[in-house]
Amino acid sequence: MMIKALIIEDELTGQNLIKNLLETHFREVQLCGIADSVNKSLKLIAEQRPHLVFMDVQIKGGSGFDVLSELKEWDFEVIFITAYNNYAIKAIKAEALDYLLKPINTNEFIAAVKKAIDKTTKLLSNEVNTDVPIKDKFLLTNYNETEFVDYNDILFFEADGNYTFCHTKEEKKTISKSIGEIEKQLNEAVFVRTHHSFIVNVHKIEKFNKGRSGILFLEGGAAIPVSQRKMKDFSGLLHNRF
Repeated sequence: MMIKALIIEDELTGQNLIKNLLETHFREVQLCGIADSVNKSLKLIAEQRPHLVFMDVQIKGGSGFDVLSELKEWDFEVIFITAYNNYAIKAIKAEALDYLLKPINTNEFIAAVKKAIDKTTKLLSNEVNTDVPIKDKFLLTNYNETEFVDYNDILFFEADGNYTFCHTKEEKKTISKSIGEIEKQLNEAVFVRTHHSFIVNVHKIEKFNKGRSGILFLEGGAAIPVSQRKMKDFSGLLHNRF
């Protein structure tokens, strides 16, 4: 299966490096175009309908985030490659697949592209299945009570023995399931286990203080620990760039 890719980068050296890495390591990735500005990027995306886009943060006429903002919705994977280390949370909130810093580490680049290929291949193989409903609500059960909660309203889940608290913008709800059972129901691209007792909605992260163990600060002021054991997995999402 051929994966169509675009490069959005305004520096010639960056363009050539990504192109060479793809040619060397990924014959299944077809480079379909290169753009160096917001306007050219939007035009190229519309024409080529890529599966994967390598996106710089700062480009002519704006930023890679401006491109995504103009699109509003997109069906391709995004790997940010940038010299700036302070946009990682914004990239995760934009559901970017990965965030790499320049100068590019070849092993990190290969790992990110492999992840994109695997994810794209699975999505393409499931495209014909139109009977699967799109879920935008979490089914919350507590004994005989059942309630639907918008995923976007959920800040984090907190373990309490065999029960779990679901913290929303307005209140704390009790679920009669363990946090491990809850984790299996969630989209791992949005909800991340940071600690044996916590799962967070990455779209609600406002700040990450990284040390031996980390602390996440969410909308509304909640402070969530990142355990030493989970630090590597969580930092992998942000590619150790905080």
